Amino acid sequence: MKIRPHHGVPLLLLSAAISEQVYAEVTAQDDFARTAVDQAVVINVLSNDEFTNEQSFTPFVFVDDGESGLKPADNGEVIVNNDGSITYTPNEGFEGQDTFEYEVEDSVDYGTDVALVTVVVGDGGIETLVTGKNQQTTASMIERVCDASNSENISSELSEACAELDSLSNDELAQLITQINPEEILMARRMMSELSRSQTQRIYSGQQLLRQGLNPSQIVLNGTSVPLANYQGGAASSEQLSRFGIFGTVHIDQVEHDASTLESGYESDSYGATVGLDYRLRPDLHVGAAFDVVTHEVDYDDKGGELDSDVYSLTGYMSWFRDALGVDLQLGYASGTIDTKRYITIPDDQLVTGDTDSEQWNLSTQVQWTFARNAWTLSPFLRLDYITTQIDAYEERGNSAWLMGVGEQEMDQLSTSLGLEGTYVLSYSWGVWVPGFNLSMISESNSDYSPVEFSLLGDSSSNGDFSLQPESEDSLFYEAEVNSVLIFAGGLSTFASIKTVADYENISAYQFNFGFNYEM
Repeated sequence: MKIRPHHGVPLLLLSAAISEQVYAEVTAQDDFARTAVDQAVVINVLSNDEFTNEQSFTPFVFVDDGESGLKPADNGEVIVNNDGSITYTPNEGFEGQDTFEYEVEDSVDYGTDVALVTVVVGDGGIETLVTGKNQQTTASMIERVCDASNSENISSELSEACAELDSLSNDELAQLITQINPEEILMARRMMSELSRSQTQRIYSGQQLLRQGLNPSQIVLNGTSVPLANYQGGAASSEQLSRFGIFGTVHIDQVEHDASTLESGYESDSYGATVGLDYRLRPDLHVGAAFDVVTHEVDYDDKGGELDSDVYSLTGYMSWFRDALGVDLQLGYASGTIDTKRYITIPDDQLVTGDTDSEQWNLSTQVQWTFARNAWTLSPFLRLDYITTQIDAYEERGNSAWLMGVGEQEMDQLSTSLGLEGTYVLSYSWGVWVPGFNLSMISESNSDYSPVEFSLLGDSSSNGDFSLQPESEDSLFYEAEVNSVLIFAGGLSTFASIKTVADYENISAYQFNFGFNYEM
């Protein structure tokens, strides 16, 4: 606050006599306004200012008069009206952002404060308050919908919500745009792709150990197969191979996504399990099937929203190997549910929810060449994964005027992986220890990865239609895993692994697993 010793000529006359001097403090808040080219706008600058004086009075408002030291408007004319509001008239043809200062003065004890007014003229609008392409797209949609020329096309609830925008500060309006932006569904196709790749890798790991002559009756813990044979006399040995084998998987994944120009930051966790049956047609040819269930939970930064998904998949596979050469093939189908939540807190708390269904087909093949020397086994491999994904359209529900209709999403993706897998077998008196590793570099390419279409349900015109672009595929990233299997005499097996992803843009992911199995 600063004290103004000389008032000059007040532009707003005192409307009520004050019989007693009451000291007060004035806090002026910055204001934001927008208008079309060559169109004046009235700004109620006092609406968000604060006065500690509880008695009735009318404040004075001042703008630059050439001597006040207040910043003038560079590209327009500023006039104070009798009610304390300010009319800004842009210069003819001007388009862009202009700023000026005003001073508000308590009419009782002359306490004063200064604030800045920002006016956007032309197409810039409120999208200048936010960063990121998708948030600016949402801001532009809000501006079209809330324009006076569109008033006959919007619901009464949406009309009230639009009217409330004028009373918000710049920070509040920017936060509201971020909360209205329906980005929670944008990562759904990427999530389906990651789940498919992880499920495929778990099955491949089991097939790889079959080629090494291990018992098909085994458990696979997060990609590493553990034989269930009982070890006797302190040394580990495999039982005679049977035609049928069973395997199971438990897996936990954690991912952090940094904010980008298209999507906000979030953290995600997934938990799942796989069970499967393997059948040996002949010593060099196996077929089988696996059922997988995964729960995926995503929390956006700053409590911006949530996405929860349950995905169920069934995969059939074939594995052929002769000498050092191995060829694998998988075909799978996945179906799931997706639930979204958006939290809007301005001007009051609102909850927006949505739910839809997803389905996905995946086809994968892998070729590897195995080198075995003493206790070492090394297998370089080349893998191709093709997936086609569809997420159904849906409409949001909730106690908000900003409910959206969300269009159907599709994606076709081809991933190429080149890597090396290795294990080392150590035999002890208590059983067997099998440490191992898996290194791979992966490239993704997408087709039909179009933007997601949205429409504001409270607007019957096309002004509420807009689209948001999700982040595209990553051209090259890397995965690395180290794992360890302990197989004890009597049938008890334990497992632990650490897996991480490197150089995936805006993504950091890791996986830590441990478990056990006991064969009765």
